[in-house]
Amino acid sequence: MRSISLSNLIKVGLIVLFIQTHSYTQLTLTISSQSNSGGISHAGPYSLVAIMGQPATIGIATSGSSSVGSGFIYTAASDAQGPTVTHTLSATIPVNTPLVVSATITDISGISSARLYYRKGGEQSFSTLTMSPTGNLYQATIPDSIITLRGLEYYIVAKDVYSNQTRLPQQGIFSIQVTSTAEGVSRATPQPNGSEQSAYRLISIPFDATDKTPAAVLGDDLGGYDNTKWRFYELGANQKYVEHPGTSPMDSGKAFWLIVKDAGKIIDTGPGKSNPTNKIFAIALDSGWTFIGNPFNFDIPFTKLSKKSGGTLDARYYGGSWTNAASPLKPFEGYAVSSTIPDTLFIDPQVYPVDPTISKSTKEENTVSPLWSITIQAQCNGAQDVDNVASVSSSASQDFDEQDKPEPPVIGNYVSVYFPHPQWKKVFKHYNVDARPEPSDGDVWNFEVTSNMKEKVNLKFVGIENVPTKFDVWLIDMHSRATQNLRESNTYSFSNTSESVPHSIALVVGTSAYIQEKLIEVEAVPGVFQLFQNYPNPFNPVTIIRYGLPSASHVRLKLYNILGEEVMTLVDEFQQKGFRAVELNAKNLPSGVYYYRIQANDFIQTKKLILLK
Repeated sequence: MRSISLSNLIKVGLIVLFIQTHSYTQLTLTISSQSNSGGISHAGPYSLVAIMGQPATIGIATSGSSSVGSGFIYTAASDAQGPTVTHTLSATIPVNTPLVVSATITDISGISSARLYYRKGGEQSFSTLTMSPTGNLYQATIPDSIITLRGLEYYIVAKDVYSNQTRLPQQGIFSIQVTSTAEGVSRATPQPNGSEQSAYRLISIPFDATDKTPAAVLGDDLGGYDNTKWRFYELGANQKYVEHPGTSPMDSGKAFWLIVKDAGKIIDTGPGKSNPTNKIFAIALDSGWTFIGNPFNFDIPFTKLSKKSGGTLDARYYGGSWTNAASPLKPFEGYAVSSTIPDTLFIDPQVYPVDPTISKSTKEENTVSPLWSITIQAQCNGAQDVDNVASVSSSASQDFDEQDKPEPPVIGNYVSVYFPHPQWKKVFKHYNVDARPEPSDGDVWNFEVTSNMKEKVNLKFVGIENVPTKFDVWLIDMHSRATQNLRESNTYSFSNTSESVPHSIALVVGTSAYIQEKLIEVEAVPGVFQLFQNYPNPFNPVTIIRYGLPSASHVRLKLYNILGEEVMTLVDEFQQKGFRAVELNAKNLPSGVYYYRIQANDFIQTKKLILLK
């Protein structure tokens, strides 16, 4: 096939009389026509032009013949490429400031359209603007309402007259960091407050602050550092706490413990800029626990998180007590992430990606449903630990597996319940979830309770009704040898006497024969009636009185003063055999010598105790 150049065209006035072709030439133009309004029609490298006021037609020339038409035809270079687009990206822009986006766009066949697509960081949909040309320069203005501290995202699409398209950037989006010279990003709600453990929160900032020191970020909101009004801690790679002013800067992605005494405190980040939203944010994870935060001023679902190791994500949230973190990551919140090895956590800010790419995401926390489980909740003074689970699963191992979850760190005046497993030889020695395979006759979950408060610890066992009826559920206090049938009463209390010595308790689940065997193993059933000396003695104001019952009995335990007058009744009920422990709280009694007396069936015994205030 031969192309027809301008030299082949014979023009008389405004009309082409004919087009001469060689006898063996065949033009592959489809029949086309233009109205007398003029215009241009394309077919591959050929264009048919009609002059204003003169229609134009062209037919397919066949071998040995010529076609005659009006208008004229010319050859053009083949155009299968999209327009050339050049654009200079602004690094930052002040908040609430309109942004003029400019691009130089050229194409050999002409531009048919240029459009700008834009949105705030973390938003799902894009708004569009037509870019207006001045020569080859195309411009559109993004309104100031879109320029927020979430960051700005946009891309440009240009098309030529053949509908060839160029996208800039080719994939993803341009991201501009939005700056603030004032308060920066402010938390929507006041910081939780109080003086007890439940007032602690993990805090992070969703912003790249200019001055990241805690004194700068928090000092303008909370005042100068005063540990009677607010306290601030960092968890180091060695899993030990450092208090301000020894803490690190509040870098994006890091979280810290904060407790605030006074109510109504609103936290803001101070001056700075949003973090780029067109690239993955990486956070180094220590071997153990790492406190992390959301570096972006919008929610990030857990599906946009991934670990370099590809492992399961175990994230916890503290809202007065530890719980499994619920998606999404929220701005200003902090989270504890566990890892058995040094690792990297990746956060993808493209919550709603513009390109249909496959994003790598981590599996969220193991969601295998247990066959049944018992949750152990502890409360001591104002502190609590409510997320401790002895569970049975068809896919669990007797040894360590991914269903076993480590116990999170403690802070302040705390109480902590955990299952000790140093024999597993893992980074973590203590676990808040201990999953086991289904037992045939029974199993024992040994757990420990620690607290830095010498106060009464109350335990509650939740979910016992879901344990198969063929199994009994018992508690054995390994310190006092006290036992309790938890199906009859699902609460148990003891007085904590030492932070350094954990209080060991066994949760025994099994058949009646299995339970009896375990009670005998730990000598939880005495051979004779016994009344033990109270501990501590002297005391102020709480002491523990222990006694043993070799058989089921009606027990009366009473306190008398030195004159023999009854002061209070501690126990008056029918009890099963085993060791028992009763707490005596004498805060309303004066100092002095007292006597306590037990009567169980025919057994009667009296002992002396001393209250010193």
